[in-house]
This record gives sequence, structure tokens and C-alpha cells, in this order.
Amino acid sequence: DFSTDTLTHRDSSKTSVSGGLFNWEIELDNSDDSAYVSTGSISDSKFIVRFKYNTATESMVGNPGAFGKFCLSSTNTGDTNTFDWIGFQRYIGTASNSFSVAFGDNTSGNTGQTSFSTVPSSVSTYYIELIRDGSTVTANMYSDSSYSTLVETQNVTLTGTIENLSFFKFYNRANNSNSGQTMTGSID
Repeated sequence: DFSTDTLTHRDSSKTSVSGGLFNWEIELDNSDDSAYVSTGSISDSKFIVRFKYNTATESMVGNPGAFGKFCLSSTNTGDTNTFDWIGFQRYIGTASNSFSVAFGDNTSGNTGQTSFSTVPSSVSTYYIELIRDGSTVTANMYSDSSYSTLVETQNVTLTGTIENLSFFKFYNRANNSNSGQTMTGSID
């Protein structure tokens, strides 16, 4: 619920809350652009997360690419730290343009991931569902708010111990810089 801004924003030029939306910008700029909020206790074996994913703009002019991750995380730290996480990664770049369900075991990088064949375009809306059942994570992409018209399903099998996921977090790749790789959008 983003009716009020309860997130901590490390770079308010990249993330904000307004009009009931969490607004984000993916950009590769060598800085910590993360935003997070505590979710309280979430089961280490079973949960369901749903949200509306909107993409507003997209620009790809070179490499290296930029990514933004939308995840449940064991810490509130950004890309340069280590933590457990499960969620979605949007990667933009001329060499790769992808949307994946992914996870990290004591890393901000990916321990495992599965890419969707459907990649949200520069102006698109999808309804995203993430289901954890033990070591299986099912990611569903729907075209409608009632979560009934399925566009695509992907699964990833967790390895290691992915636990204590007590934060909703958005973070960007922060280990390089390249102007021109940007995407904006919101989550509702």
C-alpha cells in the first residue's frame, strides 16, 4: 500500500511515492539508488506477493546495461552489499533486454534466474504475482487487475538458504556508470 510514503529513499531523484504509487527509475550511475520498507515477518517457506507493474519510459543506447530489482530482501542495504532476496529483475541494455524472476543467496547479484519471454515495453502495464512454496518460486505475469488473464509463468528453484526476507526493496546496479540506459515506471 503506497497511500502514504513509508519507504526510505536513498536517492529521492530515483524513487518516490505519490498518488498511491511507488515511482522508480532504473539507471546505471555508480550510486545507491535503493528504496526500502520493512514488511514485518514473512514466512521463510510460503508467501504470495502481488503488484501492478507500470513502465512509462525506456532508453537503451549502449552497454553496460542497467538493472533494477524489485524484491523481498533480508536487509535494507543496496547493490554493493550481500543479502538474501527473491524478486524480479528488469535489465535494460542494447546487448540484453530482459525481465526475470530471480534470487540471491547472500549476494546482491543473482544466484539463479529465469527470464520471461514477455518483456515489458516502454509503455506497458502488467500484474505480477510471486509465489514461494518451499524451494520453488513461481512468477506469474497477468494482463488484468483480477489476475485471471495469464500472459506467462516462469519458475525458479531456490538453492542455499533464502530466509529472513523482511524488507520490500528496489535497487539499481551501482558498480558502473553509463549514461543513456534508463527506464521509469511505478508499482501500485
